[in-house]
Amino acid sequence: MIEGIGVERARSLAGEADLILYVVDSSTSLDSNDYDILDIIKERRTVVLLNKSDLEPVTTAQTLNEITDAKVISVSAKDNTGLEELSDYIVKLFTNGDLDYNDEIYITGERNKEALENALNSLLQVKKSIEENMPEDFYTIDLMSAYEELGRIIGESVEDDLVNEIFSKFCMGK
Repeated sequence: MIEGIGVERARSLAGEADLILYVVDSSTSLDSNDYDILDIIKERRTVVLLNKSDLEPVTTAQTLNEITDAKVISVSAKDNTGLEELSDYIVKLFTNGDLDYNDEIYITGERNKEALENALNSLLQVKKSIEENMPEDFYTIDLMSAYEELGRIIGESVEDDLVNEIFSKFCMGK
């Protein structure tokens, strides 16, 4: 049931993807869902990641090469191997012009959207303060607010030491 939902989702999204990364568990045999997905993605630019390469393989790169023309890279999430090869391959796709840079921005959640909107509002306030020749005291607070909002997105918080360092660079309150 759940696997069927995954196959349907893969089918609907595969047509829109510039690059598909499909992860196969090398320690198990391919099942009907794997074959369905491999059939869906065979006409698309795909990299098949043969995961769990640290275990005794049941499914091999040779098996996959008989089914698909996709690039097959053996990886191990546990041992952290194969990721450099994947990265190098993706960079090669970009540098050869096989993949285009997509400048569309995707926001992954309501919390991130709200943080970006708050950061934008703070930066617009900074711009307004500068245009109105306001003292630095007025816009440094808005700069810190924007910095804090962006930090929420990437999981970094503003430390007191950093705040003190930034504010020490300004002649505030003089």
